[in-house]
Amino acid sequence: LSPTGRAMRAVSENPVLARVAGVDVDRVIRATWMLGGALACAAGVMLGLTVQIRPVMGFDLLLPLFAAAILGGIGSVPGAVLGGLIVGISESLGVRIAGADYRAAIAFVILIAVLLLKPAGIFGRRE
Repeated sequence: LSPTGRAMRAVSENPVLARVAGVDVDRVIRATWMLGGALACAAGVMLGLTVQIRPVMGFDLLLPLFAAAILGGIGSVPGAVLGGLIVGISESLGVRIAGADYRAAIAFVILIAVLLLKPAGIFGRRE
């Protein structure tokens, strides 16, 4: 873990205690936003290589992304990765079985099933 990674974890757990320990919380928040923006930029470029670039090209991904995050558990990175794999594979298999018209419906059904059966997600903790 890098020093910036440790600082990010400290700020995410307890910003006040991190500030007392000498971590520049504002710098860590700026670095986190810049890293998130750079990753979003890279994802947009990769998506733009496969589909036509248009102002609303990311809206098609919102439902599957949200379903993957809920399935994995909010706040769990490994859960989000596993949720993304499950949603992606389910959509791919669903397109072969039901057709491409029902691709978004498959992610929606997964989202509804997770919210009904296990609202915290796979790796989520119950509050």
